[in-house]
Amino acid sequence: MSVAAGVLIYSSLYTLLPAANTRLEFTPLPLFFVGVILNLLLSRLVHYLTPEQLSGLGGGEENTKLVNPDNRRQEADVENYGATTLRQPHDQAQPESVTASGFLQIGIQTTVAMCLHKLPGKWLFSGGDPRVGFTVFCAISLHNFTDGVMIALPLYAATQSAPMAFGYGACMGGVSQILGGVFGVLAVTNLDQQYEDLFIGIVFAVVSGMMCLIAIQGLLLQALRQYPDQQRLVPFYFFVGIFIVGLSSLLGN
Repeated sequence: MSVAAGVLIYSSLYTLLPAANTRLEFTPLPLFFVGVILNLLLSRLVHYLTPEQLSGLGGGEENTKLVNPDNRRQEADVENYGATTLRQPHDQAQPESVTASGFLQIGIQTTVAMCLHKLPGKWLFSGGDPRVGFTVFCAISLHNFTDGVMIALPLYAATQSAPMAFGYGACMGGVSQILGGVFGVLAVTNLDQQYEDLFIGIVFAVVSGMMCLIAIQGLLLQALRQYPDQQRLVPFYFFVGIFIVGLSSLLGN
C-alpha cells in the first residue's frame, strides 16, 4: 500500500500535473480538484452499489444499539471476576468489514484512474525513435507492473481471492491499453493539435487529482490502519514507490 501510494503521488504531481500545465493555456489546478471531487463521487457510488461489502460503515453508535444488553451484562460480570481481556465479537466484526470495504473501494478507484490515465496512450509513441524502443519498453514494463499491483493488491485484500484479483488486474490493465490505442487512432483523425492538447491536458489534470486522493485517503490510510505496529515502515516504502516510478521515468527519458 505504501509503495503504491508513492507511485501515485509521484505520477500525479511530477508527471501528470506538469504535463497538463504545458498543454493547457490556463492553470490545471481547478481541473485537479475536479478529479478529487469525481473520486469522492466515485466513492459514494461504490458505497451505493456494493452495500453488502459496506455493512460495517454505519458508525459505532448505530451498531452498539444492536448488541444484546444481556451480553453486556455477562461481560461486565466477567470483568468483576478479574478477567484481563474480553472478547467482543460484535465490536470486532465492524473493523473487518470496514477494512474489506476500504480495500474494495481503493481497487475500484485505482482501476478507474489507471484506465483514464492510459486512454491517451497513443501520444507516448508519436514520433518515436526506434533506437530508444528497448528503453521505452523497459520503462513501460516497469510502470505497468506497478499499475497492476496497485489494482490487484487492494482487490485481493478485499476479496481474499488471488484468481479474482489477478483477473481484474490483468484484464483492466490490458483493456485500458487497448482502449488507449483505439482512442488514439480516433483522435489523430478527428482532432487538430489545439484540441488534442486541450483534451490531453484535461485528462491528465483530472486524473492527477484522482490519484492524489487515492494515495492519501485510501492507500496510506489503509496501510496505517492495517499494520499499526509497522507504521514506521510506511514512510520508507512510500519513498520506495517514488524511487520505482522515478526510475521508470528516467529510463523513459
